[in-house]
Amino acid sequence: MLSILIVTWRTRDLLDACLASIRRYPPSRPYEVIVVDNDPADGTWSMVKSKYPEAILIDSGGNV
Repeated sequence: MLSILIVTWRTRDLLDACLASIRRYPPSRPYEVIVVDNDPADGTWSMVKSKYPEAILIDSGGNV
């Protein structure tokens, strides 16, 4: 399985475009998408949960 790991910090719109692209052009083998959110207060968390429920979300607790 391919794991796609995306670390984000205050880039909700760019992350949205990235996840949409992965969904539109998925890898040819099984994969998972893991998003590490370094600032859930910017709305990234709710956007990912509502638009990309298949993504695994990790709250890092801060910009680490």
